[in-house]
Amino acid sequence: MGYIHFSEDEKNRANSVNIVSYLQSKGESVKRCGNEHSWESPSGKVSLRGSDWYSQYEQVGGGPVSFVQKFYGLNYPEAVTELLGNNSYELAMSQDKRQKKAEHKELVIPPRNNDMRRAYAYLLGERFIDRDVLNVFAHSGLIYEDAEHHNVVFVGKDSEGNPKHIQKRGTHSKSSYKGNVEGSDANYSFRFLGNSNKLYVFEAPIDMLSFISMNPNSGWENDSYIAMNGVYESAVLTALEEHPNLKQIIICTDNDEGGIDAADRLADILSERGYDTLSRYP
Repeated sequence: MGYIHFSEDEKNRANSVNIVSYLQSKGESVKRCGNEHSWESPSGKVSLRGSDWYSQYEQVGGGPVSFVQKFYGLNYPEAVTELLGNNSYELAMSQDKRQKKAEHKELVIPPRNNDMRRAYAYLLGERFIDRDVLNVFAHSGLIYEDAEHHNVVFVGKDSEGNPKHIQKRGTHSKSSYKGNVEGSDANYSFRFLGNSNKLYVFEAPIDMLSFISMNPNSGWENDSYIAMNGVYESAVLTALEEHPNLKQIIICTDNDEGGIDAADRLADILSERGYDTLSRYP
């Protein structure tokens, strides 16, 4: 196919295609894993979210056009034409949503309440977190209660102690609210870093605190712990890059479809990066 001039609108439309819908239109099998999907390509597992893709094995990713180029062997004009001409998939995002996605959002840290009574009542009384364990996180500034809604706030900090990620969870007994504050950096989710070579990996902050609370007198503060904020491994990979002492990774994801898939994906990535000791708990 020779040179074709595509308008900016056509380029944007092609790169806004929902890749999952596109693959399904081709008769491909796509598996749902929590908030994303996975597809077994000839070169390994590929994670899919809307119009974004990422190859876990090759450590590369991109949008729909590069996806079609890589996995279907088309050149650029052929890929754009293919995506624009296939009417069986849905367009995932409007131009307004694409623009918002590209904008950088500054992390706004919720103001602290004067005390942590509701946060403590929730974590101790309803989630059965050990008080001494909770005290360590509270005194480190990793957990506090926000002033406006009295949510528990889980803080993810970078290696210099700067807040980079904020997750809030409702403290009312009938509330199921939980969410990340806009501008949070997924590379620095809720974590605790010790000095040993062990790193325990969890899906959520409560999972992490519950695990530690099962053996509060075990010297747990020597080890490291990360809540991935779901099933995304970016926070784990960042910690390993910044803290080379971490060599033994114990994966403690949920025993459901999303958790098992996340554990397998993370184990594959770490194995390729030369980590010898990998295990799943329990």
